[in-house]
Amino acid sequence: MARRTNLVTLIAVVAVGLALAGCGDDPITSGTDTVDPGDTVPLFETGGDASGTETSTPEDTSTPSDTSAPPDTSTPPDTSAPPDTSTPEDTSAPQDTSTPADTSAPQDTSAPADTVADTSTPADTVTDTDTSTPADTVTDTSTPQDTAETDVGPDPDPIDDGLNASWIGGACESSADCDHPAFNEAEQCVSSGFPNGFCTQSCRQSTTSGAWICPDADTGAATPFTTTRCISANGAPRCVAECDFQKSETGCRPGYACVLRSRHGQAQSIFPVCLPEPIQRWPGEPEPADDVGESCNTAADCAHRSCMSLPGGYCTKSYCDTTGCPDGSTCYGFSGGETFCLQDCQRDSECREAEGYACDIDATCWPTDNAPSWNPSVGAADCLSAWGDGGDGLSRCDTSPDDYVVLRKSARNLALCNRGSLVESYQMGLGFAPIGDKQVEGDGKTPEGVFYIPQLVPNSDYYKAFLVSYPDKADATRGIAGGIITQAQKSAIDQAQDQCGTPPQSTGLGGWIEIHGEGGDSDWTLGCAALDNEAIDVLWARLGVRDTIVILP
Repeated sequence: MARRTNLVTLIAVVAVGLALAGCGDDPITSGTDTVDPGDTVPLFETGGDASGTETSTPEDTSTPSDTSAPPDTSTPPDTSAPPDTSTPEDTSAPQDTSTPADTSAPQDTSAPADTVADTSTPADTVTDTDTSTPADTVTDTSTPQDTAETDVGPDPDPIDDGLNASWIGGACESSADCDHPAFNEAEQCVSSGFPNGFCTQSCRQSTTSGAWICPDADTGAATPFTTTRCISANGAPRCVAECDFQKSETGCRPGYACVLRSRHGQAQSIFPVCLPEPIQRWPGEPEPADDVGESCNTAADCAHRSCMSLPGGYCTKSYCDTTGCPDGSTCYGFSGGETFCLQDCQRDSECREAEGYACDIDATCWPTDNAPSWNPSVGAADCLSAWGDGGDGLSRCDTSPDDYVVLRKSARNLALCNRGSLVESYQMGLGFAPIGDKQVEGDGKTPEGVFYIPQLVPNSDYYKAFLVSYPDKADATRGIAGGIITQAQKSAIDQAQDQCGTPPQSTGLGGWIEIHGEGGDSDWTLGCAALDNEAIDVLWARLGVRDTIVILP
């Protein structure tokens, strides 16, 4: 069962800060009741089209840039919350990837295609030199036709934090307030259904990739601006702001909520964006279907664009600590900082029994535990193989090649080794999707390869912890090629690896992978390796910063 916390009465946890990361000591909720639920956590990541980047610099990609998580710190941010006693983010079933990312979805042409003369200040050049015709004619009006009849209740307190001021997603009273020079289509201030107004523009369709894209301003840490994304707004391609948890505790400015949406015309390219909080969608659109707990192959199959990597897939809703859950489901916080809606139940028959789901002790539909048995017999051979010839199989950062550990995932075994010989074997637990190498944040997998220990975490929420040096250079290369991370993030990962330091932990590749305590007899983490506390004490006395961690399938 996954270590998770029932957040049904704790919506204010956002004040602590949340991270969409792999596992370990990310900022998570504190002061919550601990429960003991299921054995998995969700996945909202889907493959994007890097060729259709929405930025004027090489740093933006079609996959969510890692702005949904709080800023990286030199020490994994341990929270005061007691260790969760449930089960999380690695499903024992491999993630279903049978349905490739659908980038062939027909482009939406419902908006008129008349050319709009761009009279704004010249914007930053779009990555693929987009000179195409704008998607639709934008008439500067404070009340767009497609949002006029939506009732979202009274506006919030007019105090605004200035996030995206003058830019896409920023507050406005008229189009004159939307005057950032990076706009490359007619600026528009929409107001009906948008608390305190909302600056936007039409998207453009790339002449090279065919993707619908938006311009980007300088989104550096010192600026109030965030990345932009193109979504379908009642069928029309419109630019909105991506959620940024580094600049706002909720990811958005007041009156707006962070929700997952597909790129216009590309269902599989999914991003966290800010939309009006009361309705959590573009005004005028129908309410999403309630499909929490239903099967899915990809996130695009789910109404809320989030598919947990559980057996047969599991539709859910992310960011429920701030946005709530549909009727018939409850919000849970997992040990990696993520929050997801899980289907409520009273009996097993209400769950997908044929696929191994049952109504668990928290009255939620969750897969039964089917982790393989511990097999310590592999330890000696793993120690010898990892050592190589005189220690050349260890990490180059390991300047004292003596003690190291080898994790064999399929055997649920961690071997403590010394110079090629086995010292002791320990049973370990993994995450909700232990089969396969880690690819993206939230996939519940444990990375495979040769790593080192960049940090020790003596005050971990999970007793004590050793941080794993994931992601490495190979992961960064894969991430930039797949549009998962930005060029700046790749450079930061490469630099950290060169210096044997801590690589960025809050990117689309995931992070905060640890070896920590609080029990190794079941799979309950979000991708970390968990041991009994007694075993952690043994490792603590022998391992230090830069020592090697080898993780095998």
